[in-house]
Amino acid sequence: MWARDFPCSDDLVSLVQKVNPTTTFPNPFALAIELAILRQEYLSTPFPQVPPGSTLGLAKTQHQLQVPVDLTFQQPRSAHDIAELHQELASKSPAAGLNRWQLESELPYLVFKPDLHILVRRVLDASVKQWDRQADRFENAKGLRFWQNLEDGTRRLIHEWVQLFDLCEHYLMIAPFDVQEMYAAIKATDARASHQASDATFDGLPDLEKAARKREKRDSRIKGTAGNNIAASQRTSHGMPKRKRADTTVMAETDETANSDSAIQHHDRRHQNSIADARHNFVAALQSDTKNKDTAEEQTPKKNKSKTHYRWSQGRLRVWREILRRPDAELPDSALRELVNELESTSTAASTNIRLCNYTLSIEEILSFFPQHSSWREVCCRMMKSWTASNVVRYFYWSRDLQSKVACERSTIQHRYGVAKSWATANASAAETVTSDMRNISAASGLVGCDKVDPFDCFVIDLAEGLHPDRLPTGKGAQLLTHVYMHVRDVTGDANLKLSDVNVYAQTHGISVPLENVLGDDLVVEDATAFERHRDEIIQFYQNRFGHPPR
Repeated sequence: MWARDFPCSDDLVSLVQKVNPTTTFPNPFALAIELAILRQEYLSTPFPQVPPGSTLGLAKTQHQLQVPVDLTFQQPRSAHDIAELHQELASKSPAAGLNRWQLESELPYLVFKPDLHILVRRVLDASVKQWDRQADRFENAKGLRFWQNLEDGTRRLIHEWVQLFDLCEHYLMIAPFDVQEMYAAIKATDARASHQASDATFDGLPDLEKAARKREKRDSRIKGTAGNNIAASQRTSHGMPKRKRADTTVMAETDETANSDSAIQHHDRRHQNSIADARHNFVAALQSDTKNKDTAEEQTPKKNKSKTHYRWSQGRLRVWREILRRPDAELPDSALRELVNELESTSTAASTNIRLCNYTLSIEEILSFFPQHSSWREVCCRMMKSWTASNVVRYFYWSRDLQSKVACERSTIQHRYGVAKSWATANASAAETVTSDMRNISAASGLVGCDKVDPFDCFVIDLAEGLHPDRLPTGKGAQLLTHVYMHVRDVTGDANLKLSDVNVYAQTHGISVPLENVLGDDLVVEDATAFERHRDEIIQFYQNRFGHPPR
């Protein structure tokens, strides 16, 4: 595999084959690749001369992360040899490819592959929950956890990653090299591993599989579901493997003192499990969830693990403390976390009650002051009538001067458009009620987790959090809410004015929309005209920043 994917000169092959066979790297090429990556990413000085029998200790000085790599060479080699290895191998490294943000962006497209969708959600959520544990350099950089650290100092590849790579080879090819090598070792021992249990799981997967086996005995028709024909053909004559229940929550209980930054440890053969059995069990679990949907919803709230919750905006924290009057001790874990999204962590919360706007809102005001409200079905219905998903994203980036490519992606808005369209089809009468006045719209939304709460009020001054000060709505885009906000900002400084009191404030201070800027009754036309006002500017802005349209 390595010779095919990473061709290099015979001299370099000879060099790496001189490595002490006691090294903990799976094979010489894996060692060479790791050496090249270290050279590229963590060392600012050339490799030293390596005398016979000496030990070359490499350490990453950046971030104070030690990476001990002990290499014993049988004969002298110059820095030029290693530099050549670096040039030929490091540039081909796909180690930077697999990361949390890529997986999150691809989740909406996996809904029709339920087994793959579940696995991706599991590794994403568990990586976030367990991020305070020690991690190696690729885990830290890519926002993912691949390894279970054991008490004896060794580590194992988490079982869900094995399943994920088996279902989607694309993820394997862009995973870190040590992960690829461990997976290759796992596949080489599949015959033996099919009779063993996998101790390393993100959460109670063995319980899931045990339940699946019971359901299989009770209902033989499960074997005929999508994906089971393949899984059944790959299962051994011994049937489902017995599972060792020693540790089903290792991501939460692993020894904190384990050194996850040490060199790759030898693979424990007892770690592996049949991938085919895992696929079978996931399909069975999904079948059961479908059959018992009503009962399950009555017993426990439905959880949507595909949503990552980021640090709260300052405006939402003010709502929690000053409007809801809740103590900080009751804040959700995500409220003060370090994981930040450039849009979501600096804008009006999606749970803010936009129905308190019992006055005309322009499409620019919705996109500027309520950028997360595309999760509300009727708000989304209005947006998609005149604005494409790409143009919505462009407006967000322009109005907020966003820097990160993943602050808001076209695929996210497009997915919400699709859901809103289906909702509108099923609720035709409700969808038609969307007007510039939000008071009568439905509260139906796709909010989950800590966002799925009773809609709440907010402070007007916080609506513009994260907005570029020179890119507020103007002209016909500036309706009553914009004029009130600007009056508060520039005149009264009333930081406690709430969204629900805008009309009273406007009447008190004689604020109104100029007659020439009052919106007409045909919102589709008005919103389309609004896009024409911004078309060239927002398209050019995004193109200049990223060099391509929104993805």
